[in-house]
Amino acid sequence: MKIGLLTELFPPHMGGQEVRFQEMAEHLADRGHEVTVLCIRHDHKVAISSSPHPRVQILRWPTNDNYVRRTGGLPRSLRTMVDYALWTRKVLAQGDFDVLMLNQWPLLHALTLPGKLRHRSILDWCEIREGRVFVMAQRFLPRLVGCNTAVSEAVRDHIEGVSEQRTVYLPSGINRSIYRSLPRGGRAGLLYLGRLTSHKQVSRLFEVHRVLWERGYRRELIIAGDGPELPVLRQLAAAYPMADKVRILGSVTEAEKMDLLSRAEVMVIASLREGFPRVVAEAMASGLPIVTANHPGNGTTTVVSSHSCGIVAAPTDDAMADAVQEILDAWDDYSQAALAASRRLDWSDLVDQLELEFISLAKELENAPTDFRRRWFHWKTPVRPNAGGGT
Repeated sequence: MKIGLLTELFPPHMGGQEVRFQEMAEHLADRGHEVTVLCIRHDHKVAISSSPHPRVQILRWPTNDNYVRRTGGLPRSLRTMVDYALWTRKVLAQGDFDVLMLNQWPLLHALTLPGKLRHRSILDWCEIREGRVFVMAQRFLPRLVGCNTAVSEAVRDHIEGVSEQRTVYLPSGINRSIYRSLPRGGRAGLLYLGRLTSHKQVSRLFEVHRVLWERGYRRELIIAGDGPELPVLRQLAAAYPMADKVRILGSVTEAEKMDLLSRAEVMVIASLREGFPRVVAEAMASGLPIVTANHPGNGTTTVVSSHSCGIVAAPTDDAMADAVQEILDAWDDYSQAALAASRRLDWSDLVDQLELEFISLAKELENAPTDFRRRWFHWKTPVRPNAGGGT
């Protein structure tokens, strides 16, 4: 099959969705599919058509070094979003794609899809956002495609509920064989690993660590990752009373990341907003239990609850410290649950599911134009039963 993947950013820009689409592309290509990635060139130093995989074609346009800066009420450059949407429409109209997979971002590309491809497209949702523009997008964009996927059950339930369109749970995959899990005796410390942005609330981990310290916990707090909050966190660490027990690592290599996951005792995620963070799947494959804050927009809570791989705590310092202590008291049980759950997240199984969806979309809906007008203008559209492994 000739498959097009449309996503705003792609490696070497790093993030959960970037890695998700890169690995999806590579696994599909390894199965013999012809894969083309259409993305935004976020850095003029990156080659327009560079690709680390010999069977994945990457096309990057437009070029905007400042694309990820906020403009108005949007987290991205609106002009670049428009340019990208019009460019992808032109490329897709000239190509002969069997199916398409669209990242939720940058939103507008779902509106400009050529009509002949709408019913053969999947829109992949990574998160839920508030605000009038995002609420409207979450209600209406799912109606423009043949199927929707979501990185977590919470995101799936929301999209399916507000749009009344079929949405399949497709978590972020991992290659389980590359991770390792050390026994409890080889582990120590609390770990945060990921982007350092304000909505991640990484600074809260200092207070959680402080509460645990007052209760006698003498292990480190380790924060790894990059982002705009890194200078702030380094200042907090320098002023922290137990500064010698805090490590702010900044960016880490893949090898360093896997070592951190295998050696930490508990991962702590205090985010206000998440879908299904890739690092959660990686923690599970490393036998690392997770404590996460019970915020309404934090999809990690559903993952942790459904897989029993950690504890969802009230978003207070004391409650999160209590959850860490509870995990430490029954660490082996939580670690084994995480390892068992990770077996369902291997890319080999997830790509099987995705191929079934692609084959289904490529064959169905010969009356697509009528069907899609009905989806857009009428609120009551039946939801097709989940298939292909959706829950």
